[in-house]
Amino acid sequence: MREVCSLLGHKTSPFPTIAFCPWSIWPSKNWPITYWKDLATALSKDFRVLLIGTNENLAEAHWLESHTPTILNLVGKTPISLLPEIFRHCQVVIGPDSGPLHLANATGVPRLLMLFGSTSSRRSGPLGKEHRSLSLDLVCQPCFERTCPLVHHNCLQLLNPKHVLQATLDLICQTSPSISPQIHTKDLTTLCE
Repeated sequence: MREVCSLLGHKTSPFPTIAFCPWSIWPSKNWPITYWKDLATALSKDFRVLLIGTNENLAEAHWLESHTPTILNLVGKTPISLLPEIFRHCQVVIGPDSGPLHLANATGVPRLLMLFGSTSSRRSGPLGKEHRSLSLDLVCQPCFERTCPLVHHNCLQLLNPKHVLQATLDLICQTSPSISPQIHTKDLTTLCE
């Protein structure tokens, strides 16, 4: 518990906490890092945003942190044994079909938003009525391939940050009306223009 409090900085935050777990070992499951930047920028005005990953993700994590200075970068600092406790501090966890998201689901995180590219939300989606899966359901989806056989990655490239931001806000407002983010309409309309 002390180690988690030390990682999170202070024991309480005036903002609800959202954890980003952007990476899977399958490239075909990973939403573009620039989209994570856009989502973090929009959410960080009303939420505390944590970034979680392994040492393999350090370069992208540093890039994301340099473009979103308010994000709390825990990449490489969070052994799997600490993740359940970190997730208990979060109101929402967002990421692809990956180990950390399934662990968050098993840990009892209040809300999960899982982004699906090459895998199936029907087969691997989170369990629980307060959780959501987001998929474009393209003709080529799911392909169940580690890399995109069509090379275009449309299943994730076309899933723009505006969609994910709106899904996140809908999830929060539907399941926890006491958390009322003040995301400006401008943020939604200018995201990814």
